[in-house]
Amino acid sequence: MEDITQTTLPDPLQEILPMEYRYHLLQSEYNEDGVALTATFRIDVFTSEDAGMWLDAFEGSSKATWKCMRTVPPKQKKNLFKKIFRCQHGQQRKIKEGTSRHMKNTDCRSKMTVTVRKTIPGSGRKSRIADCRILEYPTEVRLEWIHNHVVSIPAALKFRKVSNETCKKLEDLFSNGHSPSSALNLLELELQTEDPEKYVLACGDRSICPDLPFCYRLYKKLFQKAYGAADGPGMLAALEDSINKYNNDAGMKCADISFVDGEPMMAIATPLMQRVHRTMAQSSELVFVDSTGNLDRHGSKVFLFLTHSSSGGLPLGVVITQNEKEGTLEKAFQQLQTLLPADAFGGRGERGPSVFITDDCLAERKALNAVFPNSVLLLCTFHVLQAVWRWLWDSKHGIKKDHRQSLFALVKAILYADDFSGVESAYDRAQNHPDVRRYPGFATHLETLYDRRQVWAQAFRLNLRIRGNNTNNYAEAAMRVLKESVMQRSKAFNIPQLLDFLLSRLEGFYQRKLLAVVNQRPLKWQPHLNKTTINKEDVSKTGENTYKVVSQTDSEVVYEVDMAVGVCACRQGRTGGACKHQQAVVKYFNITSDNYLPSSASQRKVLLHVATGSTSNVPSGWLGPLQSSEPTAEDVPEPDVDEPEPDVDKPMSSSHLDDHASIEDPQLVRLESLHAQRDLHNQFAQRMHRHYSTKSPQRDNRILEDVHHMFVDMEEKLKQDPTTYVESYKAMLRAYGRLKTDSALVSAIRMFGRYSGVNLAKRKVKSKAGISGGLLQSSGPSIPVQPSAISRRRLKLGGRRKLNKGRPTKQSAMKEQAFSRPSSSAIIPSKKKRVAAPHSLGHAVTMCQSLGKTHSAK
Repeated sequence: MEDITQTTLPDPLQEILPMEYRYHLLQSEYNEDGVALTATFRIDVFTSEDAGMWLDAFEGSSKATWKCMRTVPPKQKKNLFKKIFRCQHGQQRKIKEGTSRHMKNTDCRSKMTVTVRKTIPGSGRKSRIADCRILEYPTEVRLEWIHNHVVSIPAALKFRKVSNETCKKLEDLFSNGHSPSSALNLLELELQTEDPEKYVLACGDRSICPDLPFCYRLYKKLFQKAYGAADGPGMLAALEDSINKYNNDAGMKCADISFVDGEPMMAIATPLMQRVHRTMAQSSELVFVDSTGNLDRHGSKVFLFLTHSSSGGLPLGVVITQNEKEGTLEKAFQQLQTLLPADAFGGRGERGPSVFITDDCLAERKALNAVFPNSVLLLCTFHVLQAVWRWLWDSKHGIKKDHRQSLFALVKAILYADDFSGVESAYDRAQNHPDVRRYPGFATHLETLYDRRQVWAQAFRLNLRIRGNNTNNYAEAAMRVLKESVMQRSKAFNIPQLLDFLLSRLEGFYQRKLLAVVNQRPLKWQPHLNKTTINKEDVSKTGENTYKVVSQTDSEVVYEVDMAVGVCACRQGRTGGACKHQQAVVKYFNITSDNYLPSSASQRKVLLHVATGSTSNVPSGWLGPLQSSEPTAEDVPEPDVDEPEPDVDKPMSSSHLDDHASIEDPQLVRLESLHAQRDLHNQFAQRMHRHYSTKSPQRDNRILEDVHHMFVDMEEKLKQDPTTYVESYKAMLRAYGRLKTDSALVSAIRMFGRYSGVNLAKRKVKSKAGISGGLLQSSGPSIPVQPSAISRRRLKLGGRRKLNKGRPTKQSAMKEQAFSRPSSSAIIPSKKKRVAAPHSLGHAVTMCQSLGKTHSAK
């Protein structure tokens, strides 16, 4: 027997064998075209594990997949490994008649026997094998390559076994958060990008580009191994192990699990969430609570606690339950409270925040009231209006379409009333409205809403530090983050995987969000938010932290701003929300405010600590501004200190608590009494709504001087060149004589010089809305039109539509001339797609349309 190397192997064997191994050919027979081949050869493979690796390499080089047909038990003295393989297209079971030609079976007779000989005796004695070649090539292969099908075409390659390399790529993508479908899409994109020419061949080979069902099977196999069983005791054990491991890694108790009626209930307060509790003062003022479900295959309910900040919503805790019963939620909220630090909620601890804003879920609100009895529970105003609009559109209530908008406007007037008397007046007008009298059912519904006005009417929350937040927008945005960025719009395999996502991915998202602000690169920075239209002369300092800002709409009104507590006299800033008057103070006096993005290194340092738990992980000066912008002494006017104002920021005593806490509706408990709120409202009005004389002497004198100089200049020009100017002045005087009212004079002054110096030369300008680029337009001012007129303009140019040119078709002329018989496709009208109902409440009310049925889509 001749020792044949790789280079001297017969061509049919060289085409199918992996060439990284050494071979010793014993026997080979093949026909002229090389289709049928029988060979016996030996390989330098010494163990059963190495034999398996050679088999994988052989499947890759030969493009054929081999299935184990029979395993021969190893002989103690001779063989370590012996298996008989068959081609995967050979079927052992009997084939039924009428089977599809697309089935894998072709009754292929190709076989292969792999035997690994034992070369070292177990006793340690010298081997008695006479053939020395066996010591060098201990593995013998008997190959019968007699396929009755083509091996290397897509019809056969689509049945190949997925390679280990491809499986490893999919596993890495799964571990990075990809779903089976997104992982497969990314894998195909990578193959196409690496070599576009070979992608045509690669996409037809299943070992390189697997099918979607395989990706789902691999996904299930991997995550079942990582997260345990999908249900039952194994899943519960995996939950407890995951929580214990996370707590040990964190060095503190951040998650807990308990069982209610045999169902798991979990509470989560990650280190980042606990730092938000301790560091962010906003957590003591206002907390949003919202829930979502359908995140895993068990339908678990996830409740998210958030607070607001200049960086957006920040998480305070997460609760996972299997139902939304009041008793379950109460125990879950208590469980979350045990995980929080003693100084949680900005130092308020077990008392909880001052205000909760939630949806109108009775069980959730009862549970919150039981766990945090000192907090005020408010409703999201958007969801109140949304519920009213849905009620009006419910057919069983019998409200005519023409009356729905007027009835909705009555509820809206109550909600947005300026004070308590305005709420009462709006309700009285609604009761006497003819449309309300026409529908007794709506009158009853309105009365029920009015009984709970303290939790949804904005007049009752003007003195609460809610920072301008009347809706649950932060929670809605957080739920979108949870579903898209954390869950990738894919259901979790089971509850342990859902828990793992919330423990790792959720915290990671908010950490990246905070670090983007710390590094002065917010994710959605809008430059126009840093601009203000208020002039610097309209802002003056009156005290250490108080300022006066002249109204831009009424010069007789001046708003007082207190930057120490972040409030303003205007409606937007009265509850502590950001407003343009505070923005002007921040800009012109270069001070910091929690209502705006951090502008100082100290503010960024706080956010860095919240995000990472440390402030020493960045070099010195990392958090500083690009250029120092401290105000100079001449930039800051001298304070105009007025008489002391009543202190409305002082906490209310216990005597101011709601005397009506015995109201049966638990959603109304812990609200301040009406008299106490009126007193506080009056104090705030005395401080914040004072009207100052805004006719600044310096500013008015300057305007008078400028006007005087303008008229003097016009008089000099008339004297110097009367021929040019006299007729123009006569026309101006005639027009001035026709002005009979102050408003007409104001309008004429504002339009002075508006159309002067018009250049009628044509030039190319940038395209405007509804006008294609490249058209010739006047460079001067144009006559304004309504915005809706621009949106109605249609030009059949641009985009992906074809350009309608050439001779009109017969079908287009058929309506006028009727000389052509219409085709069948023209007789049958095209099917009109059903337009989905809008989810925008404002659009639905304006157009008098119903809202979409999906409650969560807004």
